[in-house]
Amino acid sequence: MARSARCGGVPAHLPVYGCGAASSLEGPQEAYAAQALRDLNDPRAIPLLVERGVLRHFEALRHLQRGRPAYAVLVTLLEDKDGEVRWLAGYAIAESRDPALVPVVQRLARDETPKVRAEAADIGFNLPPPAFALARPALVKLLSDPEIAVRSSIAVLFASRNDKVGARAIYDLLAHEDVLEGWRQSNVVQAMQTLTGSYFGFTPGTISTPEVRRAALERLAAWITDNGERQ
Repeated sequence: MARSARCGGVPAHLPVYGCGAASSLEGPQEAYAAQALRDLNDPRAIPLLVERGVLRHFEALRHLQRGRPAYAVLVTLLEDKDGEVRWLAGYAIAESRDPALVPVVQRLARDETPKVRAEAADIGFNLPPPAFALARPALVKLLSDPEIAVRSSIAVLFASRNDKVGARAIYDLLAHEDVLEGWRQSNVVQAMQTLTGSYFGFTPGTISTPEVRRAALERLAAWITDNGERQ
């Protein structure tokens, strides 16, 4: 079988290890092997799975990268020309908690691909507190992202930390809740309740009537005024 120039997802100019051994497995065998390596939680499996393809093994890689320094090749893939590769590489290292990723978060928060920008927050919110504090300004800017999917996910993450900076974004999202998917509306309403302690009349998963929405927004606006918005 001809060997891929990228060796399963690694750029051709980068060094790879163990690719010959990995290439002996295909299809279901490869999936079973990846699961076994994941269950063993052995970091030596990371290079092998990267070589076989981030697009195939991003879930196993995320597990193996949890609490470990970000693997250099995965960090390099964050600069790939393909947005899907950048996104999955970010997903794979999101739980590494590696403080060295602060500049990566800052860069990805400006990425042209919306889901890569959202993934920047996934990485950033998993960083240790001192590193998160450095990345936070770049993530706050995403609360005004042009994409609803990005704004909503960032607002939910800030609410999960009881950080009031996302309160105005939640207000704006719920002011137009009728354009949100049911699950997204539910997430935003739940985030509001987490942050404020009240639903203000909104119901998770149910689009409000204009009258109910207007009254609920008035109560939410009053809460924001009374409690302020941390920047």
